[in-house]
Amino acid sequence: MYHGRTEDLGSAWYNEGLLTMGDSSGIDAEIAVVFQRLFGLAPNQLNREIRRGQLERWDSLGHLDLLEALRTEFGIDIPPEQALDMETVADVERVVSSLRKPRR
Repeated sequence: MYHGRTEDLGSAWYNEGLLTMGDSSGIDAEIAVVFQRLFGLAPNQLNREIRRGQLERWDSLGHLDLLEALRTEFGIDIPPEQALDMETVADVERVVSSLRKPRR
């Protein structure tokens, strides 16, 4: 299960190789870090087209962990109907961006 926010990690993201500058995946950096930490992925293993079920740990229980991680990281509550629609990384980005508040 995911514990903590990515900002709590500071520059450790870069030091651990979880996020690389100039990553060409086009995935929101904060969402990418959540996926990388939760599912144990290297930056080059993540792309917007990955679907639920393609990652070993992104099964039904992994999806619940992902919802909790997104809630913790972004301070959002994802309605059940939107949670069910989150089948790809791109879907997760779309839902999160529609619900998150701009940071000040």
